[in-house]
Amino acid sequence: MTNVIFITDPLCGWCWGAAPMVSVVHQTALESGAQFELLHRALFTGEMTRWMSNSFSDYVTEADKRIHAVSGQPFSDTYKENLLYNNSLIFDSWPTAVANQVVKRLAPELIFQYYERLQHKRFIEGRVISDASVLTETAAEIGIRAIDFHNCFTYDDAIRDTATQEQCRAIDLQNQVLSQGVPCLLLERDDSLERLPHESWLGDPNGFARIVQHQLRS
Repeated sequence: MTNVIFITDPLCGWCWGAAPMVSVVHQTALESGAQFELLHRALFTGEMTRWMSNSFSDYVTEADKRIHAVSGQPFSDTYKENLLYNNSLIFDSWPTAVANQVVKRLAPELIFQYYERLQHKRFIEGRVISDASVLTETAAEIGIRAIDFHNCFTYDDAIRDTATQEQCRAIDLQNQVLSQGVPCLLLERDDSLERLPHESWLGDPNGFARIVQHQLRS
């Protein structure tokens, strides 16, 4: 069995920069008969949680400029006005990690669509995707009943355990290929695991997809 594993975090600007490329890879994997697995790295949790201070916002602003330069991905004015230099916001991935597990339980076939919508809400609509109401709204948009999502997200302790397990699995897989950051694309086949270097292809999603397609067929 061949498996394309995508390790990501929807708060991450570089993951947004890679979004067009990953979307094409997702489709390529499915068309090739491979499995495509999305793992939430929950990168900005614990000691990595950040307050949106002016200094951290300066860091994010400069990173966003670099991401746009190499990928062409837009960062909307609404995103900049609402989410940067907003000292009342906390940069925390955990709510989205839990939300991902809710979707995987209620409608696992929709997880990639949910992830893409969260990214759009953050970087284009300028929404706070760590907010429970935004997470619930997004789930409803893809066909999950809001009350089902809410109850699972709010009251099911097992969901949080599953989110932690997925985070640990993502870290373990990245350690195996000596990778730390996100996004990270891996190819798992039989007993082998390899990283798919994507960094130089951010501006050419279709070119990278052809490389992945060749790997899947070889």
